[in-house]
Amino acid sequence: MSFHYKKPFKLKSKIGNNKFSFDKRELYKEIGISSLKESSEIHINESNTVAFAEMDNDKEVGFKGIDPFIVKTHKNKKIYVFDNHNHAFFFIYKEIFENQIPFGLDMIHIDQHKDTRTPDVDFSEVKNWQADIRDFFYEINYLSKEDKDYELTLLDAAFYYTNAVLNVGNFIKPLQKESLIESLFIVDSTYSLDNIEKQAVHSKGYILDIDLDFFSEDMEYIDRKRKIEVINNLAKKAALITICTSPFFIDFEKAKQALEELVLFADL
Repeated sequence: MSFHYKKPFKLKSKIGNNKFSFDKRELYKEIGISSLKESSEIHINESNTVAFAEMDNDKEVGFKGIDPFIVKTHKNKKIYVFDNHNHAFFFIYKEIFENQIPFGLDMIHIDQHKDTRTPDVDFSEVKNWQADIRDFFYEINYLSKEDKDYELTLLDAAFYYTNAVLNVGNFIKPLQKESLIESLFIVDSTYSLDNIEKQAVHSKGYILDIDLDFFSEDMEYIDRKRKIEVINNLAKKAALITICTSPFFIDFEKAKQALEELVLFADL
């Protein structure tokens, strides 16, 4: 497995997803990030640690993520499953960086939310933050002081950017700005769901990015069978599939059930 996500770690300071209402929170001052494991099956387990914390109607709430994150390889195609959506940036960057998929594929983003906010800092700038990146790796115990000669890579920068800068709502703009993806198709309604298969036919290739909150109570106005049918069809020609469980936006059991209803894994 990759050096990155080799073991779980925690965000303890006001960075990444831990920035949300950080100064107002008292119960959950840190959030956990799981390790990534290879698996021949897509079966998720709820983690023991809070992966997302926020203030909801002046009440502090914490939501567990999944443990471990999963990557399944089938016929040279990968499916990544994780909790918070910002992790998609790293996994997409990694697949391109390692020449597993080409630059400039389209992205089909199936989600309750658009996730197109602009981050505070561009990745092009963060690439040069050598000291900050190294300090982050020390903080999460990925490097020790004995590793002072370790030369940081662009993948290290992407890992830092994903976890220390990005959050669940702003990972798509950097993918576009870095030319990692070309056209973006957002599926967040009945209309867009009904039209996406026609649009996909004309794509030169695409990443299928799924947020399981598309199956949340707020999205029940869209026919569930239709959702599953379209996603399964799109998966057959996807170059890469990324799936997040969105602990803040959908209950774990509901996300797990939706994932189990999808049969895209067998059809790739």
